[in-house]
Amino acid sequence: MNVCIWGAIGLLLVTGHTALASTQSETAGPEAAIDIGPDFDAAESSEFEHVMRIEQMQRAEFAGEHTLTADMTRRIAVRTLETLDDGGARVELRLTAIALRVLPPLDEIWEYDSEREMGNPVGSRSRFLEGLLDLPLVMVMDSAGQVVNSEGFDAVERLMQRERAARDLFPILNREWFEGTAQEIFGICGGQRLREPGEGWKKRSATRAGGLGDGDTIVLHRIESVENDRVVITGTGEIEVDPDAPPLIAGSETEISRQDMEFKVVWDRRLGRLERYETVQEVVLSHGGEWMEAVARLKTEVTMTRLDPAP
Repeated sequence: MNVCIWGAIGLLLVTGHTALASTQSETAGPEAAIDIGPDFDAAESSEFEHVMRIEQMQRAEFAGEHTLTADMTRRIAVRTLETLDDGGARVELRLTAIALRVLPPLDEIWEYDSEREMGNPVGSRSRFLEGLLDLPLVMVMDSAGQVVNSEGFDAVERLMQRERAARDLFPILNREWFEGTAQEIFGICGGQRLREPGEGWKKRSATRAGGLGDGDTIVLHRIESVENDRVVITGTGEIEVDPDAPPLIAGSETEISRQDMEFKVVWDRRLGRLERYETVQEVVLSHGGEWMEAVARLKTEVTMTRLDPAP
């Protein structure tokens, strides 16, 4: 089990990328529905800070126990380029700052901070992160804030080809991450703008779970409260693994022995976009094979906050 796979799992769980379906699970009753859809006013631009912390522990026979921690902070500028006739919009995302600090179990600390122009050690990872800054990436979004297309990723793919030695960072800064971030900012409604207080709805996202094969992350959203222009949405989630999917590790027998996921969203109805998102997830996997047994625990904490002053 390697760090690259586990970093990818952490990202997929946190962001709930690439929603495949959104299904209402229950209704709340006769209360008036509220609009929690996006407002793509071209005059409104926003900046968000996305903070992620990953703690990974692996314990295996004959190898002992090792722990890795990683802290990443990203700032994203968002603005509407144009509104579309169907109520959607073309929205630009730019990564304006990034800081990453990784403390591996055996190697030296690796860190990068774009605002201090520091990479330690300087190399492919630093060049990859620096190359992402200020790239204009465009999301084509529908009237419910779901991404239907994205543009500008040819430059990202060329950067990945040029800096292949930084491939362990690709899962946390690829097309899926940017699309998922755009949907977190504008598309919390899950494809249906009108929701009733207390109503719950499910959202499925494709997940590639290391050692487990393909599956879905299923998240249940619920409107917890409404106060003036602020809507608080809470939820829980879990991974559901396809039993017929082949595992990434041939011949392995890996299962989820424990998982917890909770999140909270504060949605700004006046601006029609996210104000704050926070989630904590923990997954424990048990792996048994012909040569060894191992346990891995991954804990991921994420917050995303709008930095422009609230009205």
